[in-house]
Amino acid sequence: MSEKSSRNPRTWAMALAAALIAGGISFATLFWWNAQTKRDEPVQEWTTQGTIQSLDPDREYATIAHERIEGFMEAMTMPFNFGEPQQASGLKPGDAVRFSFSVGPQGRVMITSIERIED
Repeated sequence: MSEKSSRNPRTWAMALAAALIAGGISFATLFWWNAQTKRDEPVQEWTTQGTIQSLDPDREYATIAHERIEGFMEAMTMPFNFGEPQQASGLKPGDAVRFSFSVGPQGRVMITSIERIED
């Protein structure tokens, strides 16, 4: 750039506009790629046993004290969302259960199947 053009406000405005457009395109591409990656991640599923501690009044989730899940997490008490409202039918706090759950791309934990078991 000549000294004259480096002082020209129009030259600076054009350079700034070009940089903003390139940055916007890069950001949009990165956002799209990230969304595609998360959507395409495989859902993981585990099966374990536990005891229902409480049920959400709307039967959207149960808080379950579950056993250690090898290779995934230690034993703990945590909420699990029901995949379908009818999965909660007939269950009550204190019930021992065997259940399978999935963890989706954004970490959402969802019960895929659940059954009461004898102690």
